[in-house]
Amino acid sequence: MKYLIRIVLFFSLLSCNGNESVQVALERIDKLSDIKPRQALLALDSIRYESLTESDRHRFDLLTIKCKDKAYAAISSDSLILDVIEYYDDQKNTEFLPQALYYGARVYIQFGDYPQAIEFFSRALDVLPDKKDNTGLRGSILSQTGRLMQDLNRQDEAINYFKQSIQNYKSITDSTGVVYDNLQLTKIYMNGRSLDLARKHLAEADRYSNSISNEAKAWIKAENASLLIREGKKDSAYMIMRPLSQLVDSLYRHYANQRPGKFHASSYGIDTSYLYAKELVFKRDFNDRVIVSQRLFPMIPKDSVQALVMEYEHLADEYSAQYVSPEELVQKTRYNYQSHVRAREKSEKEKNIVILGAVIILLLAFIIFLYQKFRSIRTEMHLRMALNVIRQIEFMTQLEKDKLLFSNDNIKTDSYKRIMLLPAESLSNRTLKSELLERLNHLIGDDTAGPAVDEVLLHSREMNKMQKLLKEKKGIKQEDSKFWVDLEKSVDLSSPDFKSRLQILTDNKMTDNEYKVALLIRYGITPKEMSILFWRTKSAISDRRSSLAKKIFGPSANNASLDKLILMM
Repeated sequence: MKYLIRIVLFFSLLSCNGNESVQVALERIDKLSDIKPRQALLALDSIRYESLTESDRHRFDLLTIKCKDKAYAAISSDSLILDVIEYYDDQKNTEFLPQALYYGARVYIQFGDYPQAIEFFSRALDVLPDKKDNTGLRGSILSQTGRLMQDLNRQDEAINYFKQSIQNYKSITDSTGVVYDNLQLTKIYMNGRSLDLARKHLAEADRYSNSISNEAKAWIKAENASLLIREGKKDSAYMIMRPLSQLVDSLYRHYANQRPGKFHASSYGIDTSYLYAKELVFKRDFNDRVIVSQRLFPMIPKDSVQALVMEYEHLADEYSAQYVSPEELVQKTRYNYQSHVRAREKSEKEKNIVILGAVIILLLAFIIFLYQKFRSIRTEMHLRMALNVIRQIEFMTQLEKDKLLFSNDNIKTDSYKRIMLLPAESLSNRTLKSELLERLNHLIGDDTAGPAVDEVLLHSREMNKMQKLLKEKKGIKQEDSKFWVDLEKSVDLSSPDFKSRLQILTDNKMTDNEYKVALLIRYGITPKEMSILFWRTKSAISDRRSSLAKKIFGPSANNASLDKLILMM
């Protein structure tokens, strides 16, 4: 089977290309590790470790630790898992960092370093994203932390963790987790806390026990018997305990034998109790102290007393060294200190987050203020430039009326410069906008007949070409860009800076199509003729003219005002 798995995995890797195939293989091994961790370990052996990328190598190392933990294999060093934790911590990887911290805690449980294990469990909870896919891992972390708290005799904390883990297991319908953690709560409440609460959690464990193993069901019955004894119902307890040892596997039989042995010793079945206790002696289970109790001791054969007492003493020393060492007090103190440090770090972290949030909000407010200020300044600059354009048009129009445009060039030049150098009054943007619209309306309404088309444009080569196209009912070809360039040059001779002035009046929002319409208006082309030249309907041409007019005059603009203004320019 070992070689078969390696061969299958090897060829599956060959069938794929590049880094993706390794990632797919690791993903499959990860899923296999949850149900068959030993086979998953064999599958990992078939992957060439030296050819892995840094990311895949750390995933491989994490899977190795995971498979060994689930297969109950001994782990001799913490260097591998610490390297994995450091890598995912640096990468800020919320997918694998919680797993790495969880299995780091599992490694330290093997080493007996409970405070370090609790520290890693706590960090795993902190970085574990609040998603449904992580509910199972969250439940395992809470449950494992509860068991560590039990071992450290911190029962209140253990109760809190077990209650949280049970809620997690219920949300993903993990009945096994619900059963085992309820049994842990039953044991805690049974030991001098509350028999009613112990009965409540035992009943809940039994309610979820349909799909669990026989060993777990026997455990429920054994705890039920213990609870009945504490409630004074010894006969009922005996009826439950008597068949227990036959219901479970031989590996669990010694646990099932403890309860009836203790029961008989505490009531009336001394002979039966001795038989149970004698079997437990050969299982080397220290938890059974019945055989050396005051009631059963006289039944031990004289030649066996010394051996049993020595065996009991040896087991007691082992138990004391393993579970009741002076280091337990040190670990409790260390845990209390780490809890204090974690609480302080969490408080400082929250404080720093608040400060950072306040700084970010102030910075955003400052940026918004600068942006609004920039917009206001930009708007003011645009309005002043637009006013200058209107003043120029007013001046040029007045010169036309006085018939001074061609007779006195010096006056034109000096006046033009004077207009461009108008002092910048300290006015608000709203006032500037009102003045601009007022001047525009005054300028347009001053001459109802409207200005005439420039004679130079009427007799230009471009006008002749357009007249020919109109006569033939043909439009301007889209690819004929040279024609539009020639139109623009002719208009610039007639009206210098024509395009730039329009851009100022529209706040640089004039489109290319709108500019072409403005050029044709300057030539005196009617909307009907424009529809032919542009290959568009009259309504489409009207929309373009209306859009340009609104950008200059505002929402209340009309197309006639637009035509007058463009001809005045």
